[in-house]
Amino acid sequence: MTQSGKSLFYFGIYTAIAGILFLLVPETLINMFQLPALPNGWARFIGLLVLVIGLYDLLCGRYDIKIYIKASVYLRFGFFVGCLLLISTGQMPLNLLMLGIVDALGATWTAFALKAESYP
Repeated sequence: MTQSGKSLFYFGIYTAIAGILFLLVPETLINMFQLPALPNGWARFIGLLVLVIGLYDLLCGRYDIKIYIKASVYLRFGFFVGCLLLISTGQMPLNLLMLGIVDALGATWTAFALKAESYP
């Protein structure tokens, strides 16, 4: 695996675990992050989506799918910005920023790895 592939692979592990946790113990995570109550089943549905995204990250990182790895940098920074907007407009609690920060840090790691790989 390349360094950029590794960064996305490891981020995929984090994302897949988050998805699994939302599938298995959604109430615990909703309370921990002080999220608004969700109608029955929606937290698990979101967990399933997060799990699928995590598995995409795992596979594309493992097999060094560069277009996906590069796109993930922009998308993860976009998620961070989205978190900031939702928090600043009062739609989500401040502690949700932690998730956005993790995405931004992961995106930064991948961006630096991609930059290093472009120079022999």
